Amino acid sequence: MASITDFTTDKVNIEIDLQRNTFSKDIVKSLYAYTLCETKISVNPLVIKDNMPVVMSVSEIIRYHASHLMDVLRQELELKKRHLLEDLQARTLERIFVEERIYKRIETKKTAEDVEKAVVTGFKPFEEQLLHPITHDDVERLLKIPIRRISLFDISKNHEEIDAINNGLKDVEAKLADLKGYSLGYIDMLKSSLGIASHRRKTTVKSFETVDVKEVAQRNLSLTYDPVNGYLGTAVKDGSTMLSVSEFDRVLVIRKDGSYMVIDAPEKEFVGKGMLYCGFADKDELEKIVFTILYREKKTKFLFLKRCRITSFQLKKLYLLLPDDTHYQLLKLSTLPNAELKVVYKPKPGMRIKEETFYFGDYAVRGSKAGGYRLTVKEIESLKLRAVKEVVTTESQTPTLFDDADGGEETDG
Repeated sequence: MASITDFTTDKVNIEIDLQRNTFSKDIVKSLYAYTLCETKISVNPLVIKDNMPVVMSVSEIIRYHASHLMDVLRQELELKKRHLLEDLQARTLERIFVEERIYKRIETKKTAEDVEKAVVTGFKPFEEQLLHPITHDDVERLLKIPIRRISLFDISKNHEEIDAINNGLKDVEAKLADLKGYSLGYIDMLKSSLGIASHRRKTTVKSFETVDVKEVAQRNLSLTYDPVNGYLGTAVKDGSTMLSVSEFDRVLVIRKDGSYMVIDAPEKEFVGKGMLYCGFADKDELEKIVFTILYREKKTKFLFLKRCRITSFQLKKLYLLLPDDTHYQLLKLSTLPNAELKVVYKPKPGMRIKEETFYFGDYAVRGSKAGGYRLTVKEIESLKLRAVKEVVTTESQTPTLFDDADGGEETDG
């Protein structure tokens, strides 16, 4: 900008004079990002969920309560259904007990066991009309019916009660089949009972674009690595330029010993001599990169291959790609999606197989903390790596990997 003039009186009036060859459409997003023309307010409600404090978004809270309401209403309907089925069973038992004069069977019985057996036997021909076989509790309930009630038993009224129960069951089944619609109707009923049915929402739901300062920041800083002294940063003068970064970028650095760390693009930070990898720590981009690590056990000289993605990390926390840095040594790191690995063994008397070939694509991609596949148990003389398929990447996002050479490479054992 060439100049800024404030003409504000009772209304805001600020004039921005742009430099030559600069257009307003090019600086509008930066104006919103770097000034208070746009203010973002983040809402992170802290709620108690399942007896634990949890930070949830407003949408998550609404979804949770909607799901909880549907679950509660479903349980209430299922409880009501069980009660209706119990009532239906009781009414049916009473009707058969009186209508078929099963109570007459107990007049000559002398023991409680004989009485119960007589009642159960009397219901045998009518089992198809029952929801479940008659139980001890059912018998006890039938035996408690007073004689006066038996003599005045109204068959028509009993049928009406059974019909009402069946209608209630149909209503419950319909509500369970359309639980979402029933839940919405329940909410409308609550609104009516609380007297808020006529009140309409005064706010509107509208999406608008928020300008992120990280997105509009230009990558105009050179991130340089000095292999002699082991420093990486935008203020490092000697060495090779790894990436063009902005002040908001984060980079993933993998060191010679197999440890890695995600850091903010530094002005000057010691990352060690022999750095193996330096690239943007963007999780979406890292999801596309498969790291292949070749390492060996120092004592046995066994060779291992590990393939993984690095998508989960904490800023400035040191991680290891190897099981540990005491008993294992990293030999090679590659980002090739597939490659041919030729292993040449040290000649020994009686050795038949002097070399073997392996392909990256034959091994599954695991987590960054998982162990590798053991490839060999023989002592290695050299490793030769040849790309099987060329990888095309954009220039701005190309990571720097120091041990991948075009056409192939060799590592002595």
